[in-house]
Amino acid sequence: MAQFAPNNTGRVFVDYVTGNQAYSKEHTLTLRPGPSAASASDIAFQFLSLIGVSNFLTGWRPIRLRVQGAGEDFSFPVEMESNLAAFVGTGSVSGFTEAFEAVQHTLQGRTASSGTRASIQLYGIRSQIPTKFRFLPSEAPFNGWLPAMLTALNASEAGLPLVAVDNVRPIWYPYINVNYNSYWEGAIRRG
Repeated sequence: MAQFAPNNTGRVFVDYVTGNQAYSKEHTLTLRPGPSAASASDIAFQFLSLIGVSNFLTGWRPIRLRVQGAGEDFSFPVEMESNLAAFVGTGSVSGFTEAFEAVQHTLQGRTASSGTRASIQLYGIRSQIPTKFRFLPSEAPFNGWLPAMLTALNASEAGLPLVAVDNVRPIWYPYINVNYNSYWEGAIRRG
């Protein structure tokens, strides 16, 4: 099967900082809203709200919002609505060090029709590294929001209308992977 171009669907990019003033890094959350999705700002806020401000590190916040239409080569900034602009993390992790800046949380799924993989990565979520590098929806601290997130992502029409690169809603796996990202490990080593 031929691969899909990265711009096969429209995309919403939420540029954000992880919050810790001493070590804060800038990252980008990429979402692929389906055709029934609300505005870019609304879909980003809906996704982040399912996690909740208390589950992001204190000071985690969106700093800009960009959209890219299907088939387009460039993204363009759009105004963040007030609810997204006011979304600021309030959570803390005991014993926080710069190494937490390299911790990546990943939701993964596949489309039933073509088996196309989908993933969403985030930095700055308040948690420790689990011994098996994966949290199930029943495990703390994710038992407060991960079940609701998976329900919203896997809802047929209602919920959070996100698609994979093949423009089909994926079936999301019932866990979140947590790992150290090699790129950010290297950035921390280099100082």
